[in-house]
Amino acid sequence: MKYKGVTIVSDGWSDPQKMPLINFMAVTDSGPMFLKSINVSNEIKYKGFIAKHMRDVVMEFGPDNVVKL
Repeated sequence: MKYKGVTIVSDGWSDPQKMPLINFMAVTDSGPMFLKSINVSNEIKYKGFIAKHMRDVVMEFGPDNVVKL
């Protein structure tokens, strides 16, 4: 089991123009690092939609570098 690596986290919010966004960050011992934000204004935000984007982020970052989601 790998004990060092990153944790991928996400949160949702609306910007001042009321556009819904989902942010993805990587958290390490050194602190959080912003990875990307996606506009979800025309999307239904169900578990499959979130899981697909979380998987994409993990694949971009490298699955061997991720220790938890």
